[in-house]
Amino acid sequence: MPRFEEHFRLPVPRSQVWTFLQDYARVAPCMPGCESVTAIDADRFRARVSVKVGPVHTTQELSLTVTERRAPERLASTARGEDSRLGSRVAVESAIELREAEPDAATDVSCVVDLRLTGPLATLGEAVMRAKSGQMVKAFAERLRAAIEQETR
Repeated sequence: MPRFEEHFRLPVPRSQVWTFLQDYARVAPCMPGCESVTAIDADRFRARVSVKVGPVHTTQELSLTVTERRAPERLASTARGEDSRLGSRVAVESAIELREAEPDAATDVSCVVDLRLTGPLATLGEAVMRAKSGQMVKAFAERLRAAIEQETR
């Protein structure tokens, strides 16, 4: 299972970052290819994500479950998805950790994502899948940073 990590600092208090992460409607636009998210309850969601990987376009119907909430330090989740048209499946384990960089002034954010693919998507080649997955994690981190910074202006 490939692992991807992104680390960055936000010029806002950790409590503010934590509050943002609790609102799926604000977090969803940060996810590349996310077309929709629906809450089932406080810890379970359905999402539709469309992504082009090399020559293949996939739309995954995901079931996402928050597996850990340790305020205001750690938020972890698992997601399982399937593209029935391609016969491909995805399994994702992710965690966002928040560390106070400067008391009430800045937060260090770490995003870690473990990804497993099966079916035709997995056969595209490890290099292609690693590159695309890495790009998506990086884009998520950049969008998350931009969204939180925008709200603090």
